[in-house]
Amino acid sequence: MELLKSKVLIQKDYKPSLDLDYMEFFNRAMVFSQTNYKEELEKTRKLNFRKLAPTTFYEEYVWNVCILKQDTRVVSEYFPLLIEQLSPYFKSLWDLNSLPQLDDLKSRVLLINNEPAKIEAIHNCANIINRGIKLFGWEKYRSNFLNTPEKLSVLPMLGIVGGKNLFASITIYNDVVGYPRLHNLAEHWGFADTKALCEAIAKRIALPLRIIELILWYATDDLVMSNS
Repeated sequence: MELLKSKVLIQKDYKPSLDLDYMEFFNRAMVFSQTNYKEELEKTRKLNFRKLAPTTFYEEYVWNVCILKQDTRVVSEYFPLLIEQLSPYFKSLWDLNSLPQLDDLKSRVLLINNEPAKIEAIHNCANIINRGIKLFGWEKYRSNFLNTPEKLSVLPMLGIVGGKNLFASITIYNDVVGYPRLHNLAEHWGFADTKALCEAIAKRIALPLRIIELILWYATDDLVMSNS
C-alpha cells in the first residue's frame, strides 16, 4: 500500500531533480523517503507472507481496488476514513458469522467513495475470504489460493495487473510492479524499463528491488509535489 501524505518534509538543497544522474537522484530520494515514509518502508521490508493476517490482506486488497483508474493522492485522502467504515468487514474475518450486508456497506461508504462497483467488489471479496477461511482455515487458504499474482487476479475487479500489484503489497519479492511514471523516469536515464533502473541501483546499494522501487515512487510524486 502506497498511501501518500498530504504534507511532506524536504530540504531545499536535497530535492530530487531530473538534472541529476540516476544514483544521485536515488540518494536524494532515499533521504526524502526515509524522512517521510520510514514506517511504510520498514513495514514493506518486513513483509512475511507466511505470517500475513487476513485483516492485513483485506486492507491491501481494498487499497488496490480503490486505486483502479483513480489518482493515488485522491485515494490517500479518503482511505483512512474508508477503512474505519469497513470495520465490520475486518471483524468478519475473525468472527466468521458476522459478515455485514452489502446494503449496510453502501449506506456507510457511498459518500466517501461514490463508486458502487468498487463497493460491491470490496463486499464480495470479504465474502470470498470469509468462506475460504471457513472451508480451509486461514493458513491453508492463504497458502493455496492467495500465493501468486495469477490466483489473486481472480478476486473481484483485480485482473492480472491488479493481482500483480496486490502480490507486491503482501510479500516482498525480487521484482518490481512497474509504475507508469517510473517507466518514464527509467527512460529519462536510458534504461529499458523500471526493473532495469532498479537493478542498476541494486548493484550499488544493498536493497531489495521492491524497496528501491518504492523509494523512487515516493520521491516522484509529481517530483515531490512539484518540488514545493
